[in-house]
Amino acid sequence: MDDQLLGKENRLDLTMDKPMDLHQVWQQFCTHLDYYGFNYVAYGVLPPSDRNANSRSGFWLSTFPEAWVSGYVEQRVFASDPIMDYWAGPLLTPYLWDFNQKNLSNPDIAKFRTQAADYGMRFGISLKLGWLRGGIKSTLILAFDQMDEEAFQQHLRLNLERVEALAEQFYTTITRPGMLNQLVRLTAREMDCLKGAALGHSSEQIGKILGISKKTAERHLLSASQKLKASTRTNAVAKAIQMRLINP
Repeated sequence: MDDQLLGKENRLDLTMDKPMDLHQVWQQFCTHLDYYGFNYVAYGVLPPSDRNANSRSGFWLSTFPEAWVSGYVEQRVFASDPIMDYWAGPLLTPYLWDFNQKNLSNPDIAKFRTQAADYGMRFGISLKLGWLRGGIKSTLILAFDQMDEEAFQQHLRLNLERVEALAEQFYTTITRPGMLNQLVRLTAREMDCLKGAALGHSSEQIGKILGISKKTAERHLLSASQKLKASTRTNAVAKAIQMRLINP
């Protein structure tokens, strides 16, 4: 991270009083956090007393690398994720983590941290934002990449209070009536097909790349378009990119 960022004054408009829709709020929120140097952001939920309910649906909004999210779910990486202990536990203060650490006694946690660091999630903060209807905990995960431990600590001393205030504004905004109803949750296959379409591939080409039939690829694209309320495949791709659902 550029050292000059640490001393910059906050010149961003942090107000979100007139959001047009959920994903525009998310995009604005991520832009603000990018200003503070966070490479990846995820907002997710955990049903009450159910650590094992960690599926892709737990990541409601995320800019994390898709390959990481897929492996996190499919390989049950979350079972070795110390952030999950924080998420499910009673601690309310921000949880600061360093996945750059080595030589851990638990080989599963050591492997998890190495994988996370390889994807650019070396340092970060987890914040508990509040409870949603049905006793569901919501949390925010923010990750850094290129930063050493000393710079990370300095960065937090200068900016944690601002980031917490911004996170509170985000939570207050998205929990307004009707906002979370706008969530678009695409399946892994729907995102894969949209990425192929974004690269200009036909349904037949997408099917060959993914090892599925042309008809199946078209079905996934149609489903994604319906979820995105898009009238055409091109429009669906544009919306998915704008919402940060895919990154072709």
